Amino acid sequence: MTSIYRVWDADGVLLYIGISNDWFRRLNQHAIAPWWQDMAAFHSDLIPEGEDPREVERLAIQSEHPFYNVMWAVPRPAEMPIPE
Repeated sequence: MTSIYRVWDADGVLLYIGISNDWFRRLNQHAIAPWWQDMAAFHSDLIPEGEDPREVERLAIQSEHPFYNVMWAVPRPAEMPIPE
């Protein structure tokens, strides 16, 4: 089953959202990502059967505005914090 995962920094800024059938493997592949050293919290949720994982990811990225996602990103609201 596919999971959606989120990564935050120590200040609670959402850094990244992704999906994977093996989030542990996928997270380790992110070790070269620019946000990797800032990761302080991680959470994963299963995507229910019948839901399109790519659509779940797209909606999450567009509504939650993770700082480092590029695909499906939309402009961040001005009041959202920027990681230092």
